[in-house]
Amino acid sequence: MTPTLPHGDPARDRAAAAQPHYGPRRAMPVSALVDVLMKSEEIQRLRRFQRVATALAEVLSSTQTAKIKPVQLRGGVLTIDVFEGLLLAELRQHHAHRLLAALAAAGTGVSRVVLRLAKTKVTTRRR
Repeated sequence: MTPTLPHGDPARDRAAAAQPHYGPRRAMPVSALVDVLMKSEEIQRLRRFQRVATALAEVLSSTQTAKIKPVQLRGGVLTIDVFEGLLLAELRQHHAHRLLAALAAAGTGVSRVVLRLAKTKVTTRRR
């Protein structure tokens, strides 16, 4: 039986190439691939962002959550893009402490929230 190594790993390719060619090569079991995938760093990041989204939904209304977008979570700092200037001011003045408390309660590892105004695309009219 071949060792369970992640897809695209050179050691996995060498192990598959070392198998006898006269018989069918054994494929990696799907369960082994799923285990490797679930332990990956990308999946852990997705889980943290899912916790962030639920914590934001607890604190803010649905219209407010539609106008924000969590962009980055790195080193305990969550960066959120806000699409309206008035909402940005409201979040900074009235909801900052509640946001941090909800994010901490959700177990996201967030210790600081950076709110910034999202860049908008400039559209030009054709004449």
